[in-house]
Amino acid sequence: MIFCKKYNIFIIIVLMLLYVDFIIGQDNRDCPENFSINPQYTPGDQECYPDNFVYWSSVNLAYYLFNVVTINDVDIAPEDWVGAFNDEVCVGARQWGLCNGGTCDVPVFGDDGSSFTDGYMTQQPGNNIPSFKIYDASENIYIDAIASENIEWIPLGSPVIELLYSYANIQGCTDQYACNFNPYATEDDSSCDYCSCTLNPSIINSWDYVTGPSGNEVISDYATYEFNGSITSRLFIDNEDMGADGDIIAAFVDNDLRGIAFAGPVPPPLGGGYVFNLMVFSDQASGEIITFKYYNFLSNYVLCLNETLEFSSDMIIGTAIDAYNFNVSSDWLSADVLPQKFMINSAYPNPFNPHINIDYSLIEPSEIYFYFYDISGKLIDKIDVGFLSKGDYSLLWNPENIHSGVYFAVISNGNEKNVKKITLLK
Repeated sequence: MIFCKKYNIFIIIVLMLLYVDFIIGQDNRDCPENFSINPQYTPGDQECYPDNFVYWSSVNLAYYLFNVVTINDVDIAPEDWVGAFNDEVCVGARQWGLCNGGTCDVPVFGDDGSSFTDGYMTQQPGNNIPSFKIYDASENIYIDAIASENIEWIPLGSPVIELLYSYANIQGCTDQYACNFNPYATEDDSSCDYCSCTLNPSIINSWDYVTGPSGNEVISDYATYEFNGSITSRLFIDNEDMGADGDIIAAFVDNDLRGIAFAGPVPPPLGGGYVFNLMVFSDQASGEIITFKYYNFLSNYVLCLNETLEFSSDMIIGTAIDAYNFNVSSDWLSADVLPQKFMINSAYPNPFNPHINIDYSLIEPSEIYFYFYDISGKLIDKIDVGFLSKGDYSLLWNPENIHSGVYFAVISNGNEKNVKKITLLK
């Protein structure tokens, strides 16, 4: 009995010293808005916790492990937190991104007799099953969560629970193709932004089109519109004509698809290259502002174009010889979008002359092709490597009869691509 009393006094002294250190150190440590310093954070753990998830540690501890944690049926983000509670008292918390693998362990502390742990977990009936909350960092909200199993707390316990789930009414962008798509959102707040990022290439799946009466692609509901007009356009990068098979330009009014055109080759007598014959539709004779998006088949990127036009019925803008010009910035391939199944690791020397080594990796067996394009998107060489097993490989490219300039090396398995920019200097 005497030993227990001394032990409790020692614990109290230690906790008081930690508290004093916490108070003194607050002036030297800053936390983001809506966060506070946790008084007994451990090395390697976060120092700042969500305001409602701050707690004191205890010598009585258990860990509750969750395989899956969701908000509105979507896995929570690494920035989100899970907090454990006994009634309204926070008894432990963990940021999801600090967990290893798919399972997250949340510390759940018990009452050890000190004043700091009043209201913590005990093994007494009615006080032995913790509840949980999720802190959604992107929305700055706390959401009551439900565990798929209610398991009693015991010191040193480590129960594994399959699911911790929660539901909340969250406003945000609900369009998966938008730059600011919020997977948690249940109510669209009209905030969707489609042009401040390199768009998800799967957005082209939403461009609903059919082959029209003239053989050109048009939106599937073109017959429901009263007015139309045509735009014949070309695409330029740094004043060089670009465009290639598979490229697409689509027209929009307030993100409503109003026209679509695939790149078509122009006969050499008319200048060669590629042109986009775009038919645009409207229910207003004039006044609607048309914006444009460009899908580049080479890179599998979707970009917003800067140019806009005002619609007018029966307008005819551009011809194959004197086309309306869209312009793409020279850093259009700067976004780092890599496939999951393979990638080009390096290309050296770069710049090169006369040949270049291309190292690449496969994480699963694939039929591999290499394509080489110039900066305008024209295919200048193709190499059928054949079927390769998982592993690391190298390709030597020794082009002939091409000029100095920027080129793109593209590795493909027929479904996915990875691009590397290379430069030839002669």
